[in-house]
Amino acid sequence: MTKRIAIIGAGAAGLTAAWRLRNAPYEVQVFEKSRGYTGRAATRSHGTVRYDFGANYITRPPERIRQLLTDTLPHDALATIDPPVWTFDKAGNREPGDPESNAAPRWTYAHGINTLGKLLVEDGNLSVQRTTRIHHLTRTGGAWQLHTEQGETHGPFHVVLSTPPSPQTVAILQRSSADAESETHIRQCIAALEVATYAPQFAYVFGLAAPLPRPEPFHALLNTDRAHPIAWMSIEDDKPGRVPSGQSVVSAQMSPDWTAERVDDDPAAYTDTVHALASDVLGVPLQPLAWTDAHRWRYAAPTAAAPDAPLNAAYEAGLYFAGDYRVGKGRVALAMDSGWTQAERIMADWT
Repeated sequence: MTKRIAIIGAGAAGLTAAWRLRNAPYEVQVFEKSRGYTGRAATRSHGTVRYDFGANYITRPPERIRQLLTDTLPHDALATIDPPVWTFDKAGNREPGDPESNAAPRWTYAHGINTLGKLLVEDGNLSVQRTTRIHHLTRTGGAWQLHTEQGETHGPFHVVLSTPPSPQTVAILQRSSADAESETHIRQCIAALEVATYAPQFAYVFGLAAPLPRPEPFHALLNTDRAHPIAWMSIEDDKPGRVPSGQSVVSAQMSPDWTAERVDDDPAAYTDTVHALASDVLGVPLQPLAWTDAHRWRYAAPTAAAPDAPLNAAYEAGLYFAGDYRVGKGRVALAMDSGWTQAERIMADWT
């Protein structure tokens, strides 16, 4: 009988795992709660402008992920961001960034970083059921059933790979039930996943009706002393095909501490405050301001990694876990690599 595999989440980890399994003798179904792909590697539009409001680019990937991006997947729309990343401190002093980091290619796509997800789905001919939020799991007779918030049931599946951020995966597992042995694995996995905490982040985008006069030739500014309300700023104009001539688009991502104090508020309520802060950091006014956008990332990046042993042991119950929380760093390439690793473990365990 063909083994059936369910993957929860069509983010970078989930789609990479599904792509890696594309030629294996399994039936693979991906479930995604939203309408899009690649999770926090997200892109939006405003008129003819395309802008990223989560992950900004992909850099320093493991070799197998580099080959996937630059050789295996269609890469005619893959582009590099050439200007360097500079740094700034609490006082707003700007300096050139680390030469080694700036020497590494920074990849994106002309139509947005979320193009990555579309390419994985199309190249792998993946089956993705979107707008389907998995609420809990049940396991009986050696098989898993997935239950949605709408009361639908999907299954049976021999294997479940969960890829949402660890707090969301914990919530699913806490509502789940299984036989005694599998229940033990669920409880052990919950305890392990609770170690992998996440920092929140408010993200802002400012659309200007004129080109931004940059004081220095940087693409982005990184706050290195972690003492400023803004953690990161970047200029979307540097990404080919994103911003029409005569305009500029600037993004600002706020620090975890600043965001945590306001995380349950409407991010848009702080747009004027962030606009003023961003102008101060750049040293030039963000004017003429034409439009703005604001977004809350409740689980922007992991601040600690989940311990491997309990998660790896859950293969006995057909449970697997992938995502950036397995390495403790919020990087698209590392999330992809985690999905790849778990796909290979599934193939080794379920041949």
